[in-house]
Amino acid sequence: MHRPDVRDMTSKTLHVGCPHCGTTNRLPAIRLAQDPICGRCGQALLAGEPVELGDACLLYTSRCV
Repeated sequence: MHRPDVRDMTSKTLHVGCPHCGTTNRLPAIRLAQDPICGRCGQALLAGEPVELGDACLLYTSRCV
């Protein structure tokens, strides 16, 4: 069984889009389990449920890829 290396988790930064305001937040991977909030609107980044994406969000995401 592969166990993740803690050193990898402390140095990895993720870009997480806020499902409420669309802001991209830089989030250290080590903080994923700490209920992170958006730096702009203050709402939960990871609500634990699916989020419906609108046309504007989909268009923005497709241009970033």
